[in-house]
Amino acid sequence: RLSYSATVNRPEFRELAPFEFTDVVGSRAVRGNPDLERAKIQNADARWELFPGGRAVLAASAFFKYSDQPIERVVIAGAQPIVTFQNADSARNFGIELEASHEVVKGLFVNANYTWVDSKITLLAAQRTVQTSLERPLAGQSKNLFNVMAEFAARGFSTRVLVNYFGDRISDVGSNQAPDILEQGRTTLDMVMGQKIGRFNIRATVDNLTDAKWRFTQGSESQREFKLGRTFGLSVGLNVF
Repeated sequence: RLSYSATVNRPEFRELAPFEFTDVVGSRAVRGNPDLERAKIQNADARWELFPGGRAVLAASAFFKYSDQPIERVVIAGAQPIVTFQNADSARNFGIELEASHEVVKGLFVNANYTWVDSKITLLAAQRTVQTSLERPLAGQSKNLFNVMAEFAARGFSTRVLVNYFGDRISDVGSNQAPDILEQGRTTLDMVMGQKIGRFNIRATVDNLTDAKWRFTQGSESQREFKLGRTFGLSVGLNVF
């Protein structure tokens, strides 16, 4: 299967707003850039798939994305650092994705997905005199991403476990010799359980079960750390039909 598409990435209101406000996370000053341009993205994909039977799938994909004027979050270093947004010249992402799904035993289904991405950005001439890293991936892009989903269902009971991992990625681009701020990779674990009793459906959810620490580093120093905590939910539904 081969495909090609062209898309756009338009700046958000806060990225365009020409005034300063305080970021909810980190309490840093943020100022929008009213001169931002939309990013134009060209996408090319090639995918091979095999369906052995049932819900089982085996697939491999290769993709290429070229972005014209991608928007990035940049930290302007100084006595009072401020965050703003800028268009780079261009960026390209090349990646490979592998996927496999299989019913291990009756009622137990597992799906796994792995993505590897090689990313590179090209800066404008004016940015090369200001930004610290002249050779780097696109901000927000991890090199490795991994997801696993396991689902079990039998006699009205069902449970689903989801594991997600992403590798280190640039959170904020550094300038004036200040290093880039990196968001360290982490793993999250979510779980959903359900039980049917007559016309009643009982559903319990647990989000962010591992409560992994969000850690950001700048050079060899820790820039900020925090945890979001776990979220538990319980609901009861009635089927009247």
